[in-house]
Amino acid sequence: FKLIHNRFISTLFMKNKSLNIPEIIIESKNQKWLNVFILNSSIQLIVARLIVLKYNIDSNNILLVPQRNTDISVFKNFKSIFIQKKKFDNYIDKLFFHNGIGGRIYEVVKKASSKFLLYTPMASKEANFLISKKNCCGHIYLENGQHSWMNQLPYTYSNINFFKKYKLNWGNSMKDGYRYRNDSAAYIGIHKKSFPDISREKKFIINEIHLLKKYYKKKLNGNQTIGLTCASRRLTNGDLKSMLNRLFSNIPEGSIVKPHPSYTSDEMTYKKFKEVFLEVGRNKYKLCPRNVILELEMLYKNIKLVGPQSSLSEYAILFGSSFKQIKLY
Repeated sequence: FKLIHNRFISTLFMKNKSLNIPEIIIESKNQKWLNVFILNSSIQLIVARLIVLKYNIDSNNILLVPQRNTDISVFKNFKSIFIQKKKFDNYIDKLFFHNGIGGRIYEVVKKASSKFLLYTPMASKEANFLISKKNCCGHIYLENGQHSWMNQLPYTYSNINFFKKYKLNWGNSMKDGYRYRNDSAAYIGIHKKSFPDISREKKFIINEIHLLKKYYKKKLNGNQTIGLTCASRRLTNGDLKSMLNRLFSNIPEGSIVKPHPSYTSDEMTYKKFKEVFLEVGRNKYKLCPRNVILELEMLYKNIKLVGPQSSLSEYAILFGSSFKQIKLY
């Protein structure tokens, strides 16, 4: 009987793998779990929308949690919550291991469903908080640009002692080697380079990017060059003016400039960026609308991108566009 059972499970796995669908998503659909997506970049947004489309997940069983002002207009009429970090969240998290963002997400989740499946770009503090809940039935990692292309072996969360957890929790950023937990159910992306250290049994690549043209209409017209800024953390002295001057010297007048999400994550930061942009640019360059998703614009036409090292250099090739790398810092 055991032999027959093992053969049945093996056959079922191969069938589902050939359909390119993780088994846990099949179970989630059958059991009507809530599918919770933590999203903080356009690539995660694209992967998440393709997951919902390709695997035909009921929109009533989806909760979106966009961060960093991520535009979610490709998810029209889906349930979503916007969780803002509060003043003392970092201190409470570091001292008492209570993640404020994760806690506020969970309050919404437990009211919406008895069980849930989490989709996240990494084992972040809020993700680990949610995974620890008894009604979390599993978690899946989403491709997140160049971080997903690095060699990162999953780690065993239960093997980390209290002192190590405390040290990791005290930091503000994700440490290499602790990006992915090995108890995840699957890893899903759109680029073949994603998750190089993950076994093929757990890795799923969705190629039907063209499906998103139905849900995203192009917003940029003409053949302008698009300049990309670097992340704000790259500027050690905070010299935004010098960075923009270097960018402007590498793109023709009339070009569009797309700020890094670190400049658009909140209204105050974005307002300051626009003031400097207008001062330095002298109305010779255009600021890209915040609801533009460059990867999806490339579905409509070839785009010439100019900017610092970025995951967009790889996605430009994937989507049939070009990328010129320049030094901004």
